[in-house]
Amino acid sequence: MIYFFILCFKSFSQSFNEREIKRINYFGINTIEYDLNDNKIYTDFFEILKLNNKRKSNKTFGIVLGSVALLTTSFGILALSAKKDDGMGKAIVDTIGGFSLGVEVISGGVSIKLFNSSKKRKRERDKLIKLYE
Repeated sequence: MIYFFILCFKSFSQSFNEREIKRINYFGINTIEYDLNDNKIYTDFFEILKLNNKRKSNKTFGIVLGSVALLTTSFGILALSAKKDDGMGKAIVDTIGGFSLGVEVISGGVSIKLFNSSKKRKRERDKLIKLYE
C-alpha cells in the first residue's frame, strides 16, 4: 500500500528530468535563473515542451502525407494517361487512376492543415519562450 502511494506521489510530482531541462535550455532559457518549483514557471516550461512535441509530430505526419499525395498523384496521372484497350480494362484503370487522384486530394489537404498547425504551435511556443529569455 505504501509503495502505491509513493508511486502515485512520484508520478504527480512537479519536476523535470535532465533531458527535459536540456531541451528547455536548448530554446535559450537558462533554467538556473528560475525556480522550477514555482507552479507558473513549471506550467509554462511544460507547455513549451508540449507545444514543441506537437509541432514536431504534426510536421512529420504532414511530410509523410505530402509524400503520399505526391506518389498517388503520379500514379493516378500515369494510370489515366496510359494507353489502354477498350472495354473492362479501360474502366478498371480509369477507376484506379481516379481513386488515386481522390486520395491525393484528401492527403494533400490534410498535410496542408498539419503544416499550418505546426506553424501555429511554433508561434505559440516562441511566444512563451520570449517571456523567459
